[in-house]
Amino acid sequence: MYLNNSTNNQVSNNNFSCFGLIAKLDNGGGGIGGICLEDSNNNRLINNTILKYWEGINLTNSSNNELNNNSILDNYFSLSLINSNNNKVLNNIIVKGGYSFSVIIYHSQNNTLQGNTGGLNTEIKVTYGFNSTNNTLEGEIDNADEPITPKIGSEDFWV
Repeated sequence: MYLNNSTNNQVSNNNFSCFGLIAKLDNGGGGIGGICLEDSNNNRLINNTILKYWEGINLTNSSNNELNNNSILDNYFSLSLINSNNNKVLNNIIVKGGYSFSVIIYHSQNNTLQGNTGGLNTEIKVTYGFNSTNNTLEGEIDNADEPITPKIGSEDFWV
């Protein structure tokens, strides 16, 4: 699903599945994704399942969106925030597929990632690009006693 220049939409209770097949979405960046928001603000993604895409959820140049209670499963890149500010990523389940960075935050400020969990035996790392500041990050991996820790950080912190 691709939303471009969209505002005030709600996408909920959907199953997006590629099952490892190539599903190209022409989103200007040539990405392959389950849900892509580009230049889109004030949208809500709630209770969706995104399975086996190149990118599970990608927000590019998109702000003030809410991603809540989604299952982002077995995607090569699970979640990317690129040039996207003031988003809330809450209570999602993130299970990585291929790449070691399940959450990428690049040139993005003031985002809240809270209450998210990784599935059993899933290693979740957060990487930050340059100029990513004031992001609040919190979460844990099932069956582990330690919180998720960022791989690279600037001024971001875990609560």
